[in-house]
Amino acid sequence: MTEPLYRPSLFDRIFRSVVMVGLVVAFLFVGVIGYWLFWPFEGLTSYTATIKSPVVQGGLLTGTIRYCVGATVPLPIRIDRDVVLQNHVVSFPMSEIEYTITQRCEDKHRMMPIPSGTPPGTYRMVITTSVQVNPLRVVRQTWSTPTFEVVAK
Repeated sequence: MTEPLYRPSLFDRIFRSVVMVGLVVAFLFVGVIGYWLFWPFEGLTSYTATIKSPVVQGGLLTGTIRYCVGATVPLPIRIDRDVVLQNHVVSFPMSEIEYTITQRCEDKHRMMPIPSGTPPGTYRMVITTSVQVNPLRVVRQTWSTPTFEVVAK
């Protein structure tokens, strides 16, 4: 039997092992980042709203909102709302809501003030939801409520 020409030293073997472990960790890290960025995550899978109509100028718009989320909970969510005249001429932005979703499906009862300067007419609410599905990704969706009437005082 012949002796090998090169026998790695202990330092060489440890160095190669450390480099291999480092490469495996780097590939796993790149894989997780790629998954977070490119996998098709779902935000809300359904969003329905029931609004009591008519609403008096300057009064409270009341309704029930039911939504389901397609990702594992808890998740942070931000909801932006605009009250829009049916012909898109007038739009009233409303305050945004931020909270954490704790259940896959939730029912919320909401009361929102309608500005007193809102002209009478048929309106709908346009709602944009932003769900943080992972540390790098936010899924944004736009929903619309059924129409409701605003009447003069």
